[in-house]
Amino acid sequence: ISDSQLDDIIHSKEIAVGGLQAVVVNIEVIRGREEEFIAYTLQNCQQSIKESGIHRFDFMREQINGCFTNRFKLVEMYNNPAGPQKHKQTPHYTAWASQVGGLMQKPRESEWFQSAFPSPLLLHKPSQEVYPGTGAGVHRSFLGGGWAGHKGL
Repeated sequence: ISDSQLDDIIHSKEIAVGGLQAVVVNIEVIRGREEEFIAYTLQNCQQSIKESGIHRFDFMREQINGCFTNRFKLVEMYNNPAGPQKHKQTPHYTAWASQVGGLMQKPRESEWFQSAFPSPLLLHKPSQEVYPGTGAGVHRSFLGGGWAGHKGL
């Protein structure tokens, strides 16, 4: 990358130079509906990591004393401040939101952060560079010996 390209990137309004924009989504699913929720959410994650504005898109399930609960987190890391809004306008997000809305014990809650380390953002690569291709294989561990069919609390 040339010095002039770097300067353009640093001064662009599309980039959060101080760090990544993070959204942590807390979700509690109706007991017995977890597998359905996981399937829909994995579809959303696999499409989300293809978005140029997304750096990471982590999907986690709470585990207590070796047993999975009905609580989940999405940790969404965006390369620019407009990323979260652009993500919510994608077909895969709108499909996911309508599919999982009735599976939640209570409305999901979001917390917003900006990363403090590492910084600056220029050290980060977008997810499409880190996970080239379809993204279909990124979360396979959830299905093969992970959460699918696991007896929870």
